[in-house]
Formats: sequence, C-alpha cells, structure tokens
Amino acid sequence: MIGDLLSSGTVDTVGWLSFLGMKALTSSVMALGVIVIQRWVRSPVVVHTLWLIVLLQLAAPPLVDLPISTRTVERPLQVIAIDLRDAASAFPVGSGPNATPSTVVAPVTPTDVLDGSRSSWSSALFILWAFGAAMFLVVSSARLLRFQRVVRRTDLAPSRVIARVDGIARQFGLTTVPEVRVCRSSLPPLVWPYARRPVLLLPSALVGRVDDAQVETLIAHELAHLRRRDHWVRAFEMTLLAVYWWFPVLRLVIARRREIEELCCDAWVLWRFPERSRSYARTLLTTLDFLSESLHSTRNPNPPAVLPAALRIGSFRGLGRKRRLEPLKRRLDMILERSTPRRLSSPARVAFLVAGLCLLPLAPFVASAESGGSTKIVITRG
Repeated sequence: MIGDLLSSGTVDTVGWLSFLGMKALTSSVMALGVIVIQRWVRSPVVVHTLWLIVLLQLAAPPLVDLPISTRTVERPLQVIAIDLRDAASAFPVGSGPNATPSTVVAPVTPTDVLDGSRSSWSSALFILWAFGAAMFLVVSSARLLRFQRVVRRTDLAPSRVIARVDGIARQFGLTTVPEVRVCRSSLPPLVWPYARRPVLLLPSALVGRVDDAQVETLIAHELAHLRRRDHWVRAFEMTLLAVYWWFPVLRLVIARRREIEELCCDAWVLWRFPERSRSYARTLLTTLDFLSESLHSTRNPNPPAVLPAALRIGSFRGLGRKRRLEPLKRRLDMILERSTPRRLSSPARVAFLVAGLCLLPLAPFVASAESGGSTKIVITRG
C-alpha cells in the first residue's frame, strides 16, 4: 500500500523527510541552548518549561522560513545539434546574416537523472521511516497492554491509605481521585493513567518499611504528576518517539525533561508538607534502597515488572555510576533547601509564551540560487 502511494505521488517523500530533518536540526540547537542555560538557572519549573518548548518545536508546523545557507544550482547545459546535410536548406543563397537556421535543439538536463535517483532514495528512506514508526507503535502498545494486565492483578489499598489519598487529592485540586492499589512486585510508586480511572500503585513491601508520614509524601509526589498533567506530556512524548524514532537527541531531551519533572513534583510535596523535608529525603533513600535490593536479590519471589517506555523516568543506561547519581543528589539538595517554587510566576508565563510564539513557527531551510548555464553547438556530418 505504501508503494502505491509513493508511485502515485500522493506522498511528498522529499518534503516530509526534509521537514523531519530540519526539525531535528532546530531542536538539537535548542537543546544545546537549554543545557547551557540549565547550568545557571536553578528553578526546575523554568528549566522544565524550556524542555517542553524543545519538544513542542518538533511538532510545530513551519510558518516562518529561516534561510540558514545558500546552495548554488547550475542550470542545465543546452546542446544545439546541426546536421550538415541540411546546411543548404538551413542557409540558402541570398539569405541575410540574420537568417534563422533550421536546427534541432536537444537540451540535455543531467538534473533529470539526479532527480530520479533522489526520488528513489527518498522513497526508500520513507519506507524505512514508516517501518520504524510502525514497529515502535507495535512494541510500545504491547508493553502498555502487558503492564495493564499487571495493574489488574493488584489489590485494593487499605482504607487508611485511600483516605490519605483522598485528602491530598482535594488539597491539590484534582477533580478525579485515582484508584489506590498495592502490588507485591518490586515496583516504584507510580501513577498509571492509561485506564478509565487513573491508578495510584504502591508496592506493599515499601509501604511496610516507612511510617504514615512518609507514605503521605510518596502519595503527594505521585499525585503531583496528575496535578501537573505529566501524563499528557508522556503521551505527547510517545507520539514524538514514533515519528522521530531515529533521532537520538530526542531521547536525551526526554530523559533530561523527566529528571526535571521529578524536581517539580518534589516542589509540590514540599509545598504540602514544608516541615517534612528531611523525612521526605529519607523516604527517597529508602525507596532507592528498596528498589536496589529487589533488583539484585536472587531470592525475590516477585521480580520487578517490566515497565513500558512511557514510565521510564531518569533512565541512563550505559552511563557511569556518577552520572546516574547526579539526579538523586540534585533532588536531595533541592529538598533540603526548601526554596523551590512549584509554579511559574505570571511574568515568566508571559515571557515563555512570547518566546514560544517566536521560536516554534521557525522553519530553517537551505536557499537555492541559480547560476548562468552554457550552450554548446555540435555540427555533425551526414
């Protein structure tokens, strides 16, 4: 079916691939700028907004053309062929110097051959891109369905935990209180939003290790994800990954954004429980210790369930131990400082709105300029 669309010319493969390439180039430059800005800006909510702008740029339609370079295009060589057998008729006796010869004009356009080759390559690349996008969607859907079955096998949480969730949800202004369930698997506390009603999932073994006050901080952190609509951003990221599955910078941007997302949720916890900063820091360390023991224990009867890609937060596979500990250290420092705003101020919102309206519609492109061609006259003998 894809071949029929390509052969009929319904799909502009060159235009689509060029659009993806230029969007990837623009987002790479913007991501580099955010990394530099992040070294001086300590507010997680500001940095998180910057990462969101980078993600939105990948999906924004191009409205303003921005030339980044000029490409010179040679006009095709024109060949004029004259046959001497027609010379008498072409130049009759008595004709003036302005007489027009009978000629056969045969323009040779090497660009036609190049365009055909370019079209073949673009069609092949488009088929490869479509295959990769389809495979990503199939694998991600399978993981989501598999984890959905894991959620269904969990148990309802105790009534005292449900009551705490209801109270914190009302204070956060949530219109829909999630269903609270406990699992025996070694999972981190998380919110599963891909259901008719969001599910707050707590590991029973971890709940047994901490006191009631620490459980409330864990609950507040997960409810902050719902309050901030982080699950909407996750769905948007999944869509971008399906389109830009070949673009490694996007995965880096998503990983950095999710690190900052955790800091933003920590700010909501400290807003709700400002007197529990040290207790909350100890809760994070206890959770990390619980997950580490469960992952490396050979006697664990309930191994960790496989999380879908949409729920992998702050994953740095292949990086060193120091790089993996940096996000945790930053979280603990911020929690103990207790001076992080959970929302953008009104002037900051206006500034980001203006910046987004200026940056998102930009569409960089390579401008083309024609240079003068040449004409060649070829005389042949009959």
